[in-house]
Amino acid sequence: IYLDGQKKVDEYQPMLMPDFENEKSRICIGSYNNGAITLNGLIDDFMIHDGPVYTQESYPELFIYPPVGRLQERLSKTEQGAELIPASGKKQEAKGKLALLKARIDQLDSGEVGGEVYFKEYALIDDELHRLWETSAAPALWWADREAKDFEVLPVSCMRKVSDRWSNAPSEPELPELASCGHEWSAFQLVVFPRFKDVENCTVKMDALAGEDGEIAASNLKIFKVGTVMQEGDSKNAWADPIFPLEGPFTVPAETIQALWIQIYVPEGTAPGEYKGRIAVSTGDRTEEIPVSVWVRDFTLPVKPRLQTAFGFAMSPAATYYRNEDYRPIAKKYLENMLEHKVSIKTLWLHGIYHDTLFLAPKIIKTRTGEWKMDFADYDRQLDELLPLGLNTIMVGYRSWDGNFRSVKDKSKAVRHFPYYDESDIHRAKKLELPVLSPKTEKFGKWVIKTWYKHLKVRGLENMAYTYFVDEPNHQMMGMINTICGWSHDVAPDLGNMITAAPSASTPNVDIWCPLTVNSNVLNYERSGGTIWKYVCCGPLGPSPNFFINQSALENRLPLWEGYKAGAKGFLYYEIGRSLYFENDGDNVWPLRWQNSTGTEGDGFFVYPGEDGPINTIRFEYIRMGIQDVEYFLMLKDLLKNLPAEHPLRAQAEALLVVDDSLMEGFGANYNTDWQIFERRKHHVGQMIELLEKAQ
Repeated sequence: IYLDGQKKVDEYQPMLMPDFENEKSRICIGSYNNGAITLNGLIDDFMIHDGPVYTQESYPELFIYPPVGRLQERLSKTEQGAELIPASGKKQEAKGKLALLKARIDQLDSGEVGGEVYFKEYALIDDELHRLWETSAAPALWWADREAKDFEVLPVSCMRKVSDRWSNAPSEPELPELASCGHEWSAFQLVVFPRFKDVENCTVKMDALAGEDGEIAASNLKIFKVGTVMQEGDSKNAWADPIFPLEGPFTVPAETIQALWIQIYVPEGTAPGEYKGRIAVSTGDRTEEIPVSVWVRDFTLPVKPRLQTAFGFAMSPAATYYRNEDYRPIAKKYLENMLEHKVSIKTLWLHGIYHDTLFLAPKIIKTRTGEWKMDFADYDRQLDELLPLGLNTIMVGYRSWDGNFRSVKDKSKAVRHFPYYDESDIHRAKKLELPVLSPKTEKFGKWVIKTWYKHLKVRGLENMAYTYFVDEPNHQMMGMINTICGWSHDVAPDLGNMITAAPSASTPNVDIWCPLTVNSNVLNYERSGGTIWKYVCCGPLGPSPNFFINQSALENRLPLWEGYKAGAKGFLYYEIGRSLYFENDGDNVWPLRWQNSTGTEGDGFFVYPGEDGPINTIRFEYIRMGIQDVEYFLMLKDLLKNLPAEHPLRAQAEALLVVDDSLMEGFGANYNTDWQIFERRKHHVGQMIELLEKAQ
């Protein structure tokens, strides 16, 4: 939809309302549903430029018919594929269905059908053509010029999402050229294509990769089956997302394809050089072998990433989903999995519900004499378990300190509940109700922050600490936020206060601003020495970089590049396990969207609930790749600090650190869509790291 020549609606985004300041526009106020626009306001004229328009004499309703030509084009292509099906009952069945569909399309084209009947018939024909294409025509076209094998295996880059549908089947092999350093994960895919019949008893084997000075053991090579999921109520779109550990032989049905995710981890201490091996896919008496080569770089990524991260995981849905009296052993697997993916744990407390104070927080205890104390025993035990795995941020205090501040009219009556235990019953948490702003709350809050932060300082962990008092505040909350952050500064001046909002001069007690979008105000704040983090959530929508299922692999990887380009020192995400809120119906159909908003599929979760722990998604793998990419940049940046200004490599190294317009022009949707360009930049950064490490 265009308004005065400017696009306001496209295939992926909701309507963007125009800015009427200093300009005049003609608008139509209305709603669009199922091909009909209902007008609710006075208009001068209404112009539709794509497709025929039907209008009643006494509108307010305009019917915009999807053109029959689209169905005719799809029918023609599907007929071409059906002709290539080997002579069989399946071929005759497909041709018979296509003949009936052609007659129905001709009737639509005749103009005899109108109104709602047209839309319903159009949708039914479209669905049936879609099924015939997936199950018959697409496989036949794919196999048309290939050898008459029972199945074929193609190597494909990990940067292509391959679901089980033939409509997105790769057509050419991409033999992976992998390069990794120590403590880095890389991946590629193999795709198994059946030829008109099931591929049964399929097995995959990959031995150790051998180099001149050692090997990458088989225990560091993992094989997963890529799963396909659909949005509830959407029978057409199927997305590659979960990766299931391969356990024994499997079958690939004739009307589908199967992608295998091959993951390679290079342990610290692996000697640099090329490591080679083969991966074999077998069924019956036939085996397909694919060569595998990994070039190991001469440096190692740190276990604790330089980029600070804070990703949430809610304990309440985990406890509900697994229904165990003690669900914490399973929850621990989720936390360890997060750190293995190089993301630190923000908090296990979501939307004001603190489910279990035994996790990632000290116990606040009210003594029998009415005094307060903190018990750090369980807290320290958990830190001791998580710190060696790469934990690099620690939240102090509690999120949602604002309580019900947003919803009450009289802000002086806003209250917040804080978890605590009575000394006489330290196994059952209670709630302490306090006003959001009051002398009593100030005293309690300062004690909490001071005691907690002091303990971290004793342990030498103060540089990892931050507060996160309020999430996504509105303008009316800034005064309250500045007050609470001021309490923190009074008792812990060096503790950074983080807020998920763009920089505001009216809130000087905020130390770390974490905006959703990057603009000149954000960049100026970072360049002036302020600390910026970055986050995404249910926005922005694609094609802006985000972590949605329906986006490309590159779009899932680029939020980390965008944060680096903006100078962000950290990256935040609200929740990785929202899938634990839902029960799969057994048919790989999930309520994937955020509040049913189209385009947000996958928001809030990067793992699916497995029987005994998390099932990862390829999106979580792309996030780890993005963090590894940023680590390369930050590692090179650190090496430059000690490099003399006159060094012959300095100018070249500094140029590599700039994410220029050839990669990303500004922020948002203006980026190069060729993922290989980003891979090459990382490759060149890796080469420069090796050169500079040898020079020092």
